[in-house]
Amino acid sequence: MSGWATKVDSSCQVMLPAAERFLSKNAGCSLDSFAPGEAGVCALSELLLDFAEKDDATELQTWEFVEGTGALLSLLLAHHMKPSRMVSRNGAHRLQLGAYGWFDPFGAIEHVLGSDDVKRAFARRLALAEAEAEGGGPVARVQRELSRQLDLAHADLHVSDVFEYDIVLSNGTKISLEPVVTSTISGGMGTVSKAVSQLIALLTTGTDHAEVTWEQAHQAVFPRLIARDYLEGLGEKLNPESQICVEEFGADVVIALVFRYPDRVKFLSEQALAQWRVTKADAQHVALENLMACSVAVRCSSMDTKHGSMLRVRHGDGLDAARLLLPDLYRLLSDKLGAASVAVGIPHRDSLLAVAGDDGRMIDVLRERVRAEVLHARHRITEQLWRLRKNALPCLVSH
Repeated sequence: MSGWATKVDSSCQVMLPAAERFLSKNAGCSLDSFAPGEAGVCALSELLLDFAEKDDATELQTWEFVEGTGALLSLLLAHHMKPSRMVSRNGAHRLQLGAYGWFDPFGAIEHVLGSDDVKRAFARRLALAEAEAEGGGPVARVQRELSRQLDLAHADLHVSDVFEYDIVLSNGTKISLEPVVTSTISGGMGTVSKAVSQLIALLTTGTDHAEVTWEQAHQAVFPRLIARDYLEGLGEKLNPESQICVEEFGADVVIALVFRYPDRVKFLSEQALAQWRVTKADAQHVALENLMACSVAVRCSSMDTKHGSMLRVRHGDGLDAARLLLPDLYRLLSDKLGAASVAVGIPHRDSLLAVAGDDGRMIDVLRERVRAEVLHARHRITEQLWRLRKNALPCLVSH
């Protein structure tokens, strides 16, 4: 191999074997003979369209296709956009584009394959990569503004490590910028500047609720579904002032409110709301709005089972199970499944699984999968299944 792909940054060459395997199997050519630039992008677009139209692709075939096309897309972008480098952490791969831009080529492929208009979705993802490389993408502008404000007002702090949304400051503080990025994605730089300013205020005023105003804190409040037995065990360890603010959801599950600090998550206490003079109902409303802002484009992947399709909602942001609370979740899942009723499982914090709710065999498959995930979950919630119907609240699926 001695063609264009070997000329990309050395960090990106880890993608060469997967891209080579993919092209040999799916396009009947080598990476050397595959054209870079616009011609390569057009050819990749056609390959995506052909695969998206397949009705019989297995989960393994889909995984292999995403691996190969994601690797190929990484090389095409790295060849076109300079400087660019591949950064890998715990099996995850991201392209760093320019000084502040980041792009997930594999997530982009999954998004494109799940869209109704493959070519248009692919074009939009390419435009997003271009924007990140130029410093105007959603991630790039937040990271650039964070660095700018730290330089201006906090000379003792700087960014010492970065991986897409995850930032480590020079004092060891770990931050996730994802809530800021998602909440500002449709706003201008004024919105970005204000959100970053609020984030820095949280970083520099400490972690005591009394030191943070509701104006500063409200964008970081989210709902979380938790197991009732976990809540009861935790409550025994808390002093009266730290008792968690919760609401009933059903069966063995309750809804808690969490305050997402940049470096960790903390359950919101009733005392904190009292200090802020905010009612529980108002806080729950704000938390749901924040969750909706982080879920504008719900990431859904389909898995084939012996009796039909199962959907998985996966953002990896610690809020996936909580997305069961989204008012528009039923419409999204029912459209994708082609079912009037949807059965949902939330085995742990980072998992939301769904099948057609009127198919008894698929409900059994879902129940089996949920039980398996509960067994090994770090943040277990429940083995119960929930049924979603149009214009109705979630209810339990009977055994």
